[in-house]
Amino acid sequence: MHRWSVLILGWLTLSCLYLYFFAFRAHLEIDLKLLTSGKSQLEVFWETDDNRFGRHKSTILPAQTEKVHYSMFIGDLGSITKIRIDPVRYEGQVEIKRIAIKQQGFEPIILDSAAELKGLRPLNHVSKLKSNGEALAITTSGKDSQLLLSVEPKRLSLIPLVHVLNLLFVGALCYFIGACYPPRYDFSGLSAVPFYLLVSFCLALVMAAITKVGVHPDEWVHFGAVKYYANHLLPPSIDGPEIADTFSLYGKSRLSSYESYYPIAGFFSRILEPFALSELLKFRLINVFLFMALLLFCASNKAFRYFCLPLLISSQVWYLFGYINSDAYAVFLVIFMGYQAAHSDSILNGFLQQTKPDKFALKLLFLGGFFGLLILLKPNYYVFLIFLVMYLGWRLYIGDFNDKKILFTRIGMILAIAVLLPAGRFGLDVVANGFNTLEKYEQKIEEKASYPYKPSTPIKDKFANLHLKERGISLDAVLQNKRWGGIKFVTSFGSYGFTQFNPGQNYTSIMKVAAVLLMLTIVLSVLVRAPPEYQVLLLIVMVSGTLLLSLSLWSSWVVNFQPQGRYLAPMLAIFGVLLYHIHQYLYKTVFYSLIAVMFAMSAYSFTFIGLRLIEKTGVS
Repeated sequence: MHRWSVLILGWLTLSCLYLYFFAFRAHLEIDLKLLTSGKSQLEVFWETDDNRFGRHKSTILPAQTEKVHYSMFIGDLGSITKIRIDPVRYEGQVEIKRIAIKQQGFEPIILDSAAELKGLRPLNHVSKLKSNGEALAITTSGKDSQLLLSVEPKRLSLIPLVHVLNLLFVGALCYFIGACYPPRYDFSGLSAVPFYLLVSFCLALVMAAITKVGVHPDEWVHFGAVKYYANHLLPPSIDGPEIADTFSLYGKSRLSSYESYYPIAGFFSRILEPFALSELLKFRLINVFLFMALLLFCASNKAFRYFCLPLLISSQVWYLFGYINSDAYAVFLVIFMGYQAAHSDSILNGFLQQTKPDKFALKLLFLGGFFGLLILLKPNYYVFLIFLVMYLGWRLYIGDFNDKKILFTRIGMILAIAVLLPAGRFGLDVVANGFNTLEKYEQKIEEKASYPYKPSTPIKDKFANLHLKERGISLDAVLQNKRWGGIKFVTSFGSYGFTQFNPGQNYTSIMKVAAVLLMLTIVLSVLVRAPPEYQVLLLIVMVSGTLLLSLSLWSSWVVNFQPQGRYLAPMLAIFGVLLYHIHQYLYKTVFYSLIAVMFAMSAYSFTFIGLRLIEKTGVS
């Protein structure tokens, strides 16, 4: 009871801090450029109904000639009547291009033209105001230049929904922490997994916070798709002007896929609005939060750590959570579904085996929705669904289910709910684009693709990595001459940017040896120590891995030569299921030592290759 009292007090404290620092404060943005060399300070004061300007109602930021965008929190917009801007502390020239004041529940105040900026009134030490096109040029005549802006805030809602959602999110997080039993960490074996995951989570967070947009694989097209859903609820028309900048060199837009990641990421970015983050960081943070969810559940649930073990052996996995992409979301879903499928006390297994499970309808909706989200993933994740079918067959083979009638009835009910999501998505697509959607997409690809990537371009003029089979290049040449396997391994264990940043040959050699030894340890543990039924499970895992590798190789040969390791991400969840079942038969000292070695090498790669070499963003 004491623990819950502390957590309730913590929730109330965090809620008050959130309301004070974010809900009841306006965010002010100023695009200001110093036209005179030298450093100074930008000061902003605000006046309320009951008080005049004062130091307790002000913000000071350093002003530099190379900096243009300044942002800060000020007071509650509902009580502010005037804002005073002191642009510079010397005689000189300043240019203001834009002023924006935003607070949830109020209509934004945006001055982004010279005509609107003329609303700024000189108070002190300003000798000249002049409009020069899109900006307002200001000439100061002393060390205390002052401009006054009168504001008339228009309230739209008393309690914006976004604040309610954020307070509920904080409460849910506190409840989740309260449900955790503090584990004993001896930093060895399974107990070290949450610590390892915490380190990798911090690295992914730093990657998301400091790197530029577009320096990661396909991030620009992911960015455009998430941005669309940050401002819209329904799928777009393929001809809509609002998605014109979401097409890749291949003429494809992520908005034409049925992946559920983009609308969810767009909605998530909306609840981050009160924090006044950059658009890029808002879009990236959903993957960081998903990684945090894995970490928290791993810390509180010992069994879940087996499913997280595969996440530790490659920095390539952590990298997915550090920028905008749908693979991190997909990895999150399949890891949790692997846990639901394998753990005996999971919601799924209870629903499938109990005669009268409690909260039947709620569990059915949850599981059906979860499976529906799995259907709305990229095609390579369908291998995980195939694995689940084989895994179910294996569970039936070893006699895990007593009442098969209940089992298949419940599975049928879950699937009936699950198909509603893709069916609904298809229906919305038909509303937006009609029944000839596929034909429209093909026309749009032809229209938007660059010449080397157009379907109509002659094969001799197409990009060299497209349609290798059609060019007469044999599969053996793909494996030998183009080194498909070697590139696949490198991009599975530490390749950054557009695969141009790699740790080098020595790192790759060490990781190859460690990976081979890890696989041998698992195989020998099953063959020597485990009962025969676990050898069947190992075979199912190997078949799934072979299928995924084969599909990836076929795609590289027939469609586009892209041997990227992230296409093998479904194997993370599949290996997690295997490790959960065979953990008591593992040669633990060897196994966990190899995990530690691969984790340490991955942390080195992420820190000194990925974070060091990828281009960083400036701080505004």
